[in-house]
Amino acid sequence: MIFSAVFFLSFSALSFEVLLARLFSISQWHHLSFMVISIALLGFAAGGVLFFVLDARMPGWEKKWSTKTRLGGLLFGFCLSTCFSLFVLSRIPFDYFRLPFEPVQALYLLCLYLILGVAFFFAGLTVMIGYAAYPEKSGTVYFANMAGSACGAGAAFPLLVAFGETGAAALSALIPLLPAAGVSLAAVFGKPQRESPGPGVKTPFWRILSAAGIVSIATVGLFLGDSAPIRIHPSPYKALSQTLQFPKSAVFETRSTLHGRVDGVRSPFFRHARGLSLKFPAAPPAQWVAFKDGDHPLTFYAPEPDAPFAPYTLQYAGYVLVPDPGRVLVIQAGGGTAVPCARASGAKSVTVAESNPVLAEWIHRHYGLSVINDSPRAVLSAPGPAFDVIHVEDWGPSLPGAGALGQDYLLTVDAFAAALKRLSEKGVLIVSRRLRLPPADALRLWSTAREALWQAEVSDPGRHIVLLRSWDAFVLIVSSQPLPDFAPLTDFANRLNFDFVFSQPMVPDPVNRYSRFPEPYYHDALGRLADDYAKGTAKAFFREYLIDVTPRTDDRPFPDRFLKLDKIKALYRTTGSRFYGLFLSGEIIVVVVFLEAALISMVFLVLPALLAHRRRKSVPFRQTIYFFFVGTGFMFLEMYFIQAFVLPLSDPVISFVVGVIGILLFSAVGGRFSQKLGSHAMKISLWILALFTAAGFWFLDQWIQDMLRFSKGHRLAVAFALLLPMGLPAGIPFPLGMRTLLETPQERAFAWAANGCASVLTAVAAVQVAVSFGISANLLFAAASYLAAWICVATRTT
Repeated sequence: MIFSAVFFLSFSALSFEVLLARLFSISQWHHLSFMVISIALLGFAAGGVLFFVLDARMPGWEKKWSTKTRLGGLLFGFCLSTCFSLFVLSRIPFDYFRLPFEPVQALYLLCLYLILGVAFFFAGLTVMIGYAAYPEKSGTVYFANMAGSACGAGAAFPLLVAFGETGAAALSALIPLLPAAGVSLAAVFGKPQRESPGPGVKTPFWRILSAAGIVSIATVGLFLGDSAPIRIHPSPYKALSQTLQFPKSAVFETRSTLHGRVDGVRSPFFRHARGLSLKFPAAPPAQWVAFKDGDHPLTFYAPEPDAPFAPYTLQYAGYVLVPDPGRVLVIQAGGGTAVPCARASGAKSVTVAESNPVLAEWIHRHYGLSVINDSPRAVLSAPGPAFDVIHVEDWGPSLPGAGALGQDYLLTVDAFAAALKRLSEKGVLIVSRRLRLPPADALRLWSTAREALWQAEVSDPGRHIVLLRSWDAFVLIVSSQPLPDFAPLTDFANRLNFDFVFSQPMVPDPVNRYSRFPEPYYHDALGRLADDYAKGTAKAFFREYLIDVTPRTDDRPFPDRFLKLDKIKALYRTTGSRFYGLFLSGEIIVVVVFLEAALISMVFLVLPALLAHRRRKSVPFRQTIYFFFVGTGFMFLEMYFIQAFVLPLSDPVISFVVGVIGILLFSAVGGRFSQKLGSHAMKISLWILALFTAAGFWFLDQWIQDMLRFSKGHRLAVAFALLLPMGLPAGIPFPLGMRTLLETPQERAFAWAANGCASVLTAVAAVQVAVSFGISANLLFAAASYLAAWICVATRTT
């Protein structure tokens, strides 16, 4: 039964892991997939540590625990701990964005780490029992572990659609009961049962069946359905939670997919119209709002053909430059005014690109427009007719700084370059964003547009760009052709009290005229940046500026990340000596998670070493280092694909699922194949991995960008094809090392713990590597890790 137990526990653990990422997307400001992975691996490592301790006191205990009855107890432990962790997650008031102000949040985070990790502990302990009880079949155990994990990640999607986030997570906990119940049924009905006097349960198998039934019924009652007593709710600081505080505000429809949970809300108090001039003479139109994961509100306005309020919005300035446009492409990441603006312009054709299938359906149903349900970047990269206007509406999360770890591929140099290629000769690109102080987005997007124009071999990029603002928003307009006449824009701005911020040449009207700041901060900063570009010293400007406003690329797609570590003191003083300004990057969660994971990992590694020392034994140092580097290499590789696939697959959780399924499935095949290999194959597989990952640093990014030209189905196929050549050899070093490098169950347990702890730390570190150096840098770290593991094997004395 051990192999089926390993398979089903791994199945359930990975399904729960994927669904945890969805739950964090709702309850927090980020899907926190790196933290979910580290929690899971920490639980697995804890299983190895306990195994080491028990084996030191009771040698050979793993044979007893590989029996059906004992394994059934571990399966029930997983189920109960998973349900309990969901209960804790629904009750604990953790909000990572409050970490800088409330030290107790660090304690909440540690509690979540430990409690959520208990379920994965049972899974890890079961897998470790398999390795120890059947060392000669390490490849088979590895295959059951990885194949079950891959299948579990794929099963999360139908569970999510059918039962919602909380219900799906709870049901995933029941999956390991299948083999236990199956064994019990076979024992009960496979042969006649002896009668015994007295009431009650007659055999352990009846107890297992009864317990399975009770757990299942309790799970269904507590977690399933809209009226379930235990549900995960959005952060109280998210827009949805705040909206529902108003009377007569209610959710009328909720839909859940891997793309996110979408809530449709109606309220008599909705007055959304970002960028609307105060000179608009009427009330905003009737509207309702869709919230994605409790935030990013997308407003649906009354579908009036002329949308009378739209010409009074700041973002309509771009349409002033293209009277009577032919084709308009709308890309909305929140907001909602782009569609009314396009309709009010009199465009002959309006197309909306929307990656979320629920929002795509609602937009088509509400406005009757043509909607392409695909990644906006894929739409921009696909061949097709040119557009007169491409309108990108991307306001970001409702709480500034909360999106610092989010990958956004609409605001990179590569995205702007793709949009410019799809513009007609008279076409314009419109980008509307929130206004921030100190000047941040405005500088970054202006320089992003300039870089994209320069790549398109435009000789004087500054003459193609203009920027206007209101009191809380700005609009960037990029034209295919130089802008010879600013009169239509100046008339528009003066009529509606919008401020001209910057253009080349600058318009004669005074800046900072209507929505006044103490100084014309945006105009002055853009003026200095433009001068530095003209002098060829733009890099010096970016280096000396208070915050990080360098243009983003597809390799570093974090447009809401601004913090500079070397400018922390200056930023602290500039923001009025308040700590809030120091954490605009959102990296505080990465730092705290890494420190807590490092502390726990240190305990997990030191405790067995001390125990071995007391018993006058030693842990195999070289072999431990080998498994440590195998763990870091595997996780850097996995995290690269999880992050890089967000571009072609358009959603971080879907990228997470595809990356995990692919790397685990192919490594499972590699692990099964390793059963037939000798120890010499370790060196070969490690060399292949080091070579492939180093080569991938130079080539994979371009190949992944090229995926955007394919259909959605073909992009999935190519994603798995890219995972194949690295996934297969990645499954060989660990099980082969378990079989050939280690001799005792204790050694295998310590190696398992070292591998798990290495993976825990790497899952978190990979996020900071991507933010600081680029996503592809993870491949270099993977190559270095595999090379270090090869050195451990090559220099091993025999």
